[in-house]
Amino acid sequence: MTQSLLAVLTLLTLGFPATAALAEEPALIFSTFALDALPLQPPSAAEAAEFLSEGDWRKASPLATRGAWNERPSQAPADRWVSLTTVGFSEQADAYAFQFNGPGGAMSLAAHLPFGQTPVPGGMAWRWPFETMLGALQVAAESPERDQHRRPLRLQVKQLAADQPDAAPGKGGFSLNEARTLAPEQVFPGVEVIVHAAAFEAGWAPTSGPAEATAVCEVRVLDQACSFRLVLRDGDVEQVVQKDRIPWEDYHDYLVRMFRFAGSSDVTDFTRLDRGELELAAVQEGRLAYLANRELHVRDLQSRQPVWTTEPARKLATYNPLDQYAAVDSDGSSRLIRYRGSMAELDWEDGKATLLKATGAPAWDQLAVSRPAIAVVEGNAVRYYRQGELVWEQEESAPATAGPLATDAAVVYGLSDGRLLARSAADGRLLWESTSADQPLGAIVAGPANWFVFSAGAETLLAIDPATGEEQWRCKLGDALLQPPALVGSQLLVAVKSNRLLLLDTGSGQIVSQTDWPTWLIAVQPLEVAGKRQVACSDLSGKITLLSLPELQPQRVINLVSQPVGPLLPVASLRYRWEQAAASEEDNLLAEIQGADAPAGPVLLVTDVDGFLSILPLVAP
Repeated sequence: MTQSLLAVLTLLTLGFPATAALAEEPALIFSTFALDALPLQPPSAAEAAEFLSEGDWRKASPLATRGAWNERPSQAPADRWVSLTTVGFSEQADAYAFQFNGPGGAMSLAAHLPFGQTPVPGGMAWRWPFETMLGALQVAAESPERDQHRRPLRLQVKQLAADQPDAAPGKGGFSLNEARTLAPEQVFPGVEVIVHAAAFEAGWAPTSGPAEATAVCEVRVLDQACSFRLVLRDGDVEQVVQKDRIPWEDYHDYLVRMFRFAGSSDVTDFTRLDRGELELAAVQEGRLAYLANRELHVRDLQSRQPVWTTEPARKLATYNPLDQYAAVDSDGSSRLIRYRGSMAELDWEDGKATLLKATGAPAWDQLAVSRPAIAVVEGNAVRYYRQGELVWEQEESAPATAGPLATDAAVVYGLSDGRLLARSAADGRLLWESTSADQPLGAIVAGPANWFVFSAGAETLLAIDPATGEEQWRCKLGDALLQPPALVGSQLLVAVKSNRLLLLDTGSGQIVSQTDWPTWLIAVQPLEVAGKRQVACSDLSGKITLLSLPELQPQRVINLVSQPVGPLLPVASLRYRWEQAAASEEDNLLAEIQGADAPAGPVLLVTDVDGFLSILPLVAP
């Protein structure tokens, strides 16, 4: 039996009037509906009224349930009626709160809450999440009204009968398997609710009234799964997205992505690389390296086939991955480095490890690689290797906390006692020592004329003369760095954890431009699009924003489905509309899209919390 229906908590505001005083008439009128294949009953009107009288919900009133979940009762005003609806299969259910007061009766989604069974005397029982849902509605009702800028979508959901011919011939066509676990008439009403909720979450306002954009979602109920075919027409453009055999727990997520893709040309493909968070490492010669489950994976981007991985095919119960991996740019190519256990470089072709003869187990931010040299700091020890051989090592009086930065001539690093030191790459002799930084921390960045180091004690960025260690300038940031500063021509892009972006002149440290971000930044990446330098920013709201340089003004916003994680990876050229899914690939959402290949690059790769890879064209269509 498939496990729980996967859901993401979503709280969006409704246009409810916010008032601290009790209204003469109820501010909210609601009905409760259960469309589950579960032994679960929604609260009756009497039970709801009893609960409302005990809490701070005297301004809400329940109605006896009649009609369909999206059919407004005659006695309920359009701007105050809410449909509380549950959908459940197998061992989990989801509760939705809908309101239908948009253009042509367009719906909005106030809350989406997952829930499960509750311990009761003698075992477990389903309990409708009534109190939790009303709490979510209260937060929405008392929030400032916001314009969601959602376009109406005339949405129709159809059930495909078992004796109908396949909707699309060949690979990706709907299976004719019968639904043995649950009858289609039990499954379809709940799936219809999920389709509407997913369309809203993807940015539409579903309606049964007239709208410029229309969509038909055809559903075939299978055994413990459904297949979907979405046809979305927007003006003269028609997009067909089809996905076969989606398990119950993935309905909501996949449907959101289907509506998102069909309604936008920003995202070219969604491919699930792993069920969970992952982090992109590098792309080289058409191959993508990424980290998942603390293991390194390399995948061919044109065939989408896995090439190799450090993750063993079979794991003992006691297996724990201790190695750590990262990619580093060197001489125009990316090197895959293992830096825990034993230092080694991994071959892009087959993953074969070549030991670098570096001892210890340094953290990645205490490792500098520049072919054919490698500098490592571990605790108080500093070691410098060339062509795999130890050139020199130095035991310092305090632990290293910043760097190292390795050049052909020198290795520079900072110590916890506040000193910055530069040693000769040839023999390790001390070139200079500086006390400009208070608690130097993190990466040291080489610029055209200066080196840049962050002072954690002063929350300040310093520019240091590489020849003497003398301070050239300092810029007060007022917070810790989000990531190491990045060079953009003669300027330095700096992101701090208080969600502030700054562009500094590398020669003077003067602020060229700056902007405060409205939500939590996740990653910042300089890139070049059509000959123009820009900055890509990902944030907690699920957006990728392209900013102009040097103004740091928004030029384009790309909406993702889920919260992005990890770095943003720009790729100059990539065939990113794969012609067909690999035989073993079950989680490519767009494997059966009808249409031609899109043009190649440049693109931006980004992953989300659900383990999906999104490929974003950087040149807007």
